[in-house]
Amino acid sequence: MVRGHYIDQIIQLSEQELEKILKAVKPPAALIGGWAVHFHVDDGFRKDQGREYIGSRDIDLGVRVNPSWKQNEIKKKAVGMTLKEIEKLGYTKARFGFEIHYHRETMNRLTEEEARELPMHQIFSVSIDVLPDSEKLKNFEKAFGFHPPAEPLLEYVFEKKRAKALKNCVPWSLPDSIYIPNPEVLAAMKIRSFPDREKGYKRVKDLADLHALLWYTESYEKIRNNLRKLISNERFDKLENSLNIEIFESTADLLQVETDLIRNTVNRLFEG
Repeated sequence: MVRGHYIDQIIQLSEQELEKILKAVKPPAALIGGWAVHFHVDDGFRKDQGREYIGSRDIDLGVRVNPSWKQNEIKKKAVGMTLKEIEKLGYTKARFGFEIHYHRETMNRLTEEEARELPMHQIFSVSIDVLPDSEKLKNFEKAFGFHPPAEPLLEYVFEKKRAKALKNCVPWSLPDSIYIPNPEVLAAMKIRSFPDREKGYKRVKDLADLHALLWYTESYEKIRNNLRKLISNERFDKLENSLNIEIFESTADLLQVETDLIRNTVNRLFEG
């Protein structure tokens, strides 16, 4: 069951880590992914459902990377200082960024060695995925030892300012230039990633987040019209072709709402 991946203890630990990470980040940067969705939709979801919208297990961080920066130069930029600060917090390098491990029962932090000695069902990890705004990452990979996927829609955050200061959405003191993208930008990111996402709980969470952004932020017509300016018809077609009744049912179960609500919210994207 997908809901088992989002139990309160895990979400609360992830949020505690999120605060530490955001206070370590050197701007400019952006919070994207599930936590960004949570901060946009939680008020509306609470009013509608009488409970908090689910948070995220993982933390997605958008960063600026100029392809012209040399290997040594990039380490001195905001992105380089941010990655260094994250490592200082005890995170270890992972495929697309960093991760830290916890014991599922005691909720104690584990070292890499301790985690390796335990069976997988006794461990859960909080991951930080670092997503640059550029696909040209040769010098980034040389400098930091990993090659994360790019998120080209970050252009709308850093260049076109379809975003606002994250400090206006969270109870923590943060610099002005740590951003949270506007709802349509986050929705566009979900639409781009969903068809290629491996089947599993993260795919269900992506669809839940898309539904929530469409339903609990701005008027439906406004966000749909803004989405049409960001996403090609081909992307909408890929999304539509990757949907089925099973994913709608799993998403409804995760959010504890009716399946028809999820299906109708998402399918309205393809009208007209």
